[in-house]
Amino acid sequence: MGEVNYTFKLGNKFSITPGARYIKQIDSGAGEVGGASYQNNTTGYKNPNSLDSQMIAARVVTKIDNYKINLGYSKIYDEADLITPWRAFPTSGYTRSMARYNWRANTQSYRIEMIRNGNSKGIYKDIYIQASILYTDADEQKKGAHVLDEMYYYIGFVQNVPSIVNLQWRLRLGYTQYLDSDESKYNNLDGRFELNYLF
Repeated sequence: MGEVNYTFKLGNKFSITPGARYIKQIDSGAGEVGGASYQNNTTGYKNPNSLDSQMIAARVVTKIDNYKINLGYSKIYDEADLITPWRAFPTSGYTRSMARYNWRANTQSYRIEMIRNGNSKGIYKDIYIQASILYTDADEQKKGAHVLDEMYYYIGFVQNVPSIVNLQWRLRLGYTQYLDSDESKYNNLDGRFELNYLF
């Protein structure tokens, strides 16, 4: 994997950071054992017995005071799925949203994300807000999960309880809208609430 980011500072509270990521997945015999798809169904794959694959991703991150806007894009080549023991990692920071796995072969994703009150420490006295809209253009010729075109709307909130600073609550909501009318019955809302104590 290779990644590059460069920040242009345009003032004390304003910056623009373009970035790009490239991943090359090299097969060393695993494709002959498990196939080109992590779904165990290689229908629609050009070489069903190879895990050689690639991903490119690009983004532009704009920071204005305590706001951040991230415009991201990712493309998995029409070769094999990315096999990702790191879960969200390949598209994280580019087109990753809660529970979305957009690293199947021949998939392109586009996302706009807005963050308010972000920081590197992960301690939020003021409520942290993250909202995004993700469009995924999948390859319907493939079979299994995550092969339908969709819109995904996400919003999340995080805050440390003022009276117990080490106690943090998180509320995350994601709505999936499948764009093929025949699949609209699968539209769904995913809600998650957490309480975490930071030792």
